[in-house]
Amino acid sequence: MGIRFIAVNDHYDSADTTNDSDQIIVPFKNLVNDAYCRDISIKIRSQLDIKRKKGQFIGNYAGYGYFKDPKDKNHLVIDEYAAEIVRMIFNMKIDGYSAKNIAARLNEMGVLIPAEYKRACGFNYSSGFMAGKKPKWDVSSVLRILKNELYTGTMVQGKTRKINYKVNVRQKIEPENWIRVEGTHEPIVSKEIFECVQKLMELDTRTSPEEEVFMNFLVFFDVETVDRIWYDGQRLKKERNIFTIIVQP
Repeated sequence: MGIRFIAVNDHYDSADTTNDSDQIIVPFKNLVNDAYCRDISIKIRSQLDIKRKKGQFIGNYAGYGYFKDPKDKNHLVIDEYAAEIVRMIFNMKIDGYSAKNIAARLNEMGVLIPAEYKRACGFNYSSGFMAGKKPKWDVSSVLRILKNELYTGTMVQGKTRKINYKVNVRQKIEPENWIRVEGTHEPIVSKEIFECVQKLMELDTRTSPEEEVFMNFLVFFDVETVDRIWYDGQRLKKERNIFTIIVQP
């Protein structure tokens, strides 16, 4: 290929064909070094998996609504300001607001998006979700919060994994193989509220403007933990523990 390789420390020059021993030693050293890197990678990955299974947080930055505990970097504590925004998003969804309307309301209130909020708190944070000079809340950013099980006190990690130590590319892991540990930190929303929101988001009532479609379904709640359920701005009637929700597009 016309490439000359020189290794100063190993006194190797590929153009020098008089020393046959160097032709053998250098490739062997490369093989040993590669095996060492592979071994270190396996040990680090194994140690990180142990921490994940213990419910210890190993990310660089805590999720929106939380801080890393100053006394234990593997534990999360609530950021009260951001936690109130998270609760408001969940409550608005239960009150019948769409993700688009929630995002619009947050923008009207001047609430910083999670990435900008982290930077405002002094973190050197960068994210692929940032767009434009003045990023705003949008549907995807609202849905990421509404679908995040972290807010119920459950640590969910291991969603991606590096292909190998040589390639800086990550592959997605199937949800059933994610590492979930409950009760690792204080929840921001109850599991009942979270599950209610997931059921609401499962609905797909999109129709053409000319169509008029109604859909009924039953949702079960523990009335001791959920004292109000709203949809489309109307308080729903309950009979025992059953709420009948009428969805109109």
